[in-house]
Amino acid sequence: MRIIFAPRIFFFLFPFLYWAVLYFACDFNGLYGQDAHEYYRYAKALRGALTEGAPPGDYFWPVLYPLSGTLLSFLTGGNVLLALQFVSALAFGGMLALLHKQLLRNGGEQAKVFFYLLLACALCPLLLRSSALVMSDMLSVFFTCAAFLLLHRLLEKISAAEFFAYVFCAGAAVMTRYASAVVLLVPSLFLAYRFVREKKLLLLAAGLLPAAMAFLPHVLLRGNHAGDFIAHEWLRSWSPANFFEFQFSTNEGYVRYVLPNMLAYPAHLFGPKAGLVFLPLLLLGLKRVQRTAFQRLLFWSMLLYLLFLAGIPFQNIRFVLPLLPLLLLYCWPAVKSISLRSARVKIVALLLLPVQAYFIFTLSNEYIQRNRFERALAALVEKHEGRTLYTFSVDMALKSYEVRPGLISLWKKPLSDFEEGALVLFNEKAFGRQWKGRTPMANWELLKNTYHLQELEQGPQGWTLYRIGKKIALSA
Repeated sequence: MRIIFAPRIFFFLFPFLYWAVLYFACDFNGLYGQDAHEYYRYAKALRGALTEGAPPGDYFWPVLYPLSGTLLSFLTGGNVLLALQFVSALAFGGMLALLHKQLLRNGGEQAKVFFYLLLACALCPLLLRSSALVMSDMLSVFFTCAAFLLLHRLLEKISAAEFFAYVFCAGAAVMTRYASAVVLLVPSLFLAYRFVREKKLLLLAAGLLPAAMAFLPHVLLRGNHAGDFIAHEWLRSWSPANFFEFQFSTNEGYVRYVLPNMLAYPAHLFGPKAGLVFLPLLLLGLKRVQRTAFQRLLFWSMLLYLLFLAGIPFQNIRFVLPLLPLLLLYCWPAVKSISLRSARVKIVALLLLPVQAYFIFTLSNEYIQRNRFERALAALVEKHEGRTLYTFSVDMALKSYEVRPGLISLWKKPLSDFEEGALVLFNEKAFGRQWKGRTPMANWELLKNTYHLQELEQGPQGWTLYRIGKKIALSA
């Protein structure tokens, strides 16, 4: 089949088509969960710093994603939220275009490259979802993928320009999501070893300059707190013992998962939400996988990252995102040997498309409903008077929608007194098990047992809004 349009342009624009459907048909603004609201908050603070000189304050994560949204907001009429979504869409579109160019360069037929990239990447439910979210994942995946594509060129021929680009992309990936350092550790050490072996020490030392450029915004904006991530709980609590665990008690409360960590992440990587493309390709083409230096570096990078994830006392399907384009590159030699004219291949492709469409719809609906839920809670609180609001888990969302100036989190610290006449938004049933004995539930129990609570209104998904009354009089 001959592709009669420009596929690279199609792939670059594809995420914007998906965004347009969500934005105009579903009124989805990209905000989904606490992390997204924190990126939005800090991006707005950075814009305030650039336009009004107001200090942006601090936040925990790397700064490149919110900073990118802030800078792009000057092209979106000051709409920071829209700019942050565009950063994610641009990152996915840019990655698809780079992968398309790489696969063609690596001996791929036009039609085969198009359909492989479409099925394995463009229509991958996890990647496509990330392209519309106000999250740093997609930008980090773009930089990680770009670094590996530059690595492929450097393995063929050392070029100063491509080495500098590799170092910058690797640094930018880390300064977008810290965990990217684990994915890029193996190729970076390999390049350093090769440069030392070939006595290119001056070029290796010169690579510190693009690395510094990638790290500079983080250092300038976070100052003395630039290295705080080293003390992250996940690093301090990382242990091989977690490979076999499926229930954890951490600062995130008590959680219980279906599979132990060692099995959970491979299951995510080869599961339907990642597209169901890679596992049959590996089983079909293991004998055809080339044992080149690039393939070996891809393999060891993915394995090291999976081992890192397995040692963290937490599970999140988002964490496998950086591996998906690497797995696509790893499977490419097997795909090159497959004939598109094969009836078996056509049947598999036709079966995959509706399955992936189903999971794209499922994942899209999941965050659309969460977005609507957060807005509904904001509208619920807005209807009732009260200067102060106590809540937990949705506090960042309520701040984004600016419903209450005095918002106090029940999670940050133990509270001894509460403001009479203030509002409380809480979901006791949802948090009772996970947060039993922890600060949020301890604060709730103290409030419930010490003050009269007037139920004002039932919200969605079991949330209830209360007004705090007088203290309960102690019996003699």
